[in-house]
Amino acid sequence: MDRKRKARDGFSASGGGVWSFRREVTLGHVLQLLAVIGMAMAAWNNLQKELVRIGQELGQLNVAQVKISGHMEDLAEKSREYEYRLKYLENVGVRISNDVPVIKDQKANGERQGTGSSRSSF
Repeated sequence: MDRKRKARDGFSASGGGVWSFRREVTLGHVLQLLAVIGMAMAAWNNLQKELVRIGQELGQLNVAQVKISGHMEDLAEKSREYEYRLKYLENVGVRISNDVPVIKDQKANGERQGTGSSRSSF
């Protein structure tokens, strides 16, 4: 009887320990397989929802980036305009009067002495 039980449990009758598989499918195995398939499908569904949500957020970020980029271009243009105006006013002021008044400020003069700049401040 011991040999029959070993053969039925997957051992060979010679006792060499060779495994063989039984081709039985139980209701428990089917339920476990269905549970694993269900979990895989639920994970796939959640992944798809997350990808859609991330795509929407990326679209919103892209729209905001385009808007900010437009604002940055406007600010850069204004900055260039103000720079040209400032250069024009500095050039006109030098042409009108070679003797530009210098306002003496201890703090400003102290900072400028180290830089070597000889501009006057108004």
